Amino acid sequence: MKESWTKNPTDITVGSAAVGLEFTPEGKTALVTSGGMGTGKGRVSSIDVKSRTSHITNISVGAFPFGLAITPNGKTLIVANNDSGTVSTIDLKTKAKHRTDIPVGRAPGGVAITLDGKTAFVSNNGLPPLHWRR
Repeated sequence: MKESWTKNPTDITVGSAAVGLEFTPEGKTALVTSGGMGTGKGRVSSIDVKSRTSHITNISVGAFPFGLAITPNGKTLIVANNDSGTVSTIDLKTKAKHRTDIPVGRAPGGVAITLDGKTAFVSNNGLPPLHWRR
């Protein structure tokens, strides 16, 4: 069976250099990282999947946010800030970023969270080692 895809005629604006995309567990919201390399600014945009509209509030994070992951319970978003060497944690209910980012080494890119939600693994783009936090 061949699948066919069509482009929605309306693009959704989220900012420059959109890289990471993750859906909340219930599938109602898409979260997108954006903010170009070298700008010193990054953000996470929240998009309503059904209406295909971006929420007004963007969440400021570290420089050049890249990968992101949501805890299995859907409560916390973790964002790898490539240019900052940190990860940001965001409470998805309140859309508030924890005030202190966690240092994880140079150029963090990917984030994965264990099924129990207790440990996050962060890969560094082309650089060892793999970092983990509880």
